[in-house]
Amino acid sequence: EIALQSLSFLDESTVLISVSLSVILLTLMIFSVADMGFTRYFLRKAERSGGTAKDLFFYSAPKKAMKLMAFSLKYNLMKALLFALCFFPFAGNVVLFLLLSENLLSLKVSVVMLISAMLFFLCGCYFYGKFSDSLFLVKYYYAKGEYITFRQLVSSSQSQMKNRRKTLVKLRLSFLLWLIFSLFFFPSAYVFSYYSQSKAVLAAEFMAD
Repeated sequence: EIALQSLSFLDESTVLISVSLSVILLTLMIFSVADMGFTRYFLRKAERSGGTAKDLFFYSAPKKAMKLMAFSLKYNLMKALLFALCFFPFAGNVVLFLLLSENLLSLKVSVVMLISAMLFFLCGCYFYGKFSDSLFLVKYYYAKGEYITFRQLVSSSQSQMKNRRKTLVKLRLSFLLWLIFSLFFFPSAYVFSYYSQSKAVLAAEFMAD
């Protein structure tokens, strides 16, 4: 009887895990298809190639959707790894401070550790922003359909984004107030469309050089 109960529990756990993974994969696929569909739509408009409703559902075919999900997983895992590496010193400093705070650190040591944590955080923001901006064109190259391997997408984006980060940062800063006000005043859909189209125009200019 105990063995039967254990088997039934394992069966329920297996079903639950399978259903959860299926839901997660389906959600990732839907999100990837929608995100890349908008990217392709705005890029084709920026290149004066049209930009129609078909572009929004361009990756909805099962074969294209599976390839896109594999690309999205690689892309997001790369950015997550970059984030973890850039902010690891900051996280380590915070954990060390919390562990040592139980021993009633002196005021000077606490101040030094807090200042170092702020410096690590700022350095993490700088390096993550720098590396993340070098990947700005990866999704646009994929939407353009000119490259096959993920390594080619990354290397092409990095080579094109050299000495162009300031232009991208200026674009983002110019939309900062718009994005903040969209939370209270302006329609978010309008700001999102305007911002996405502006990024696509910039990406098209970079890829055309």
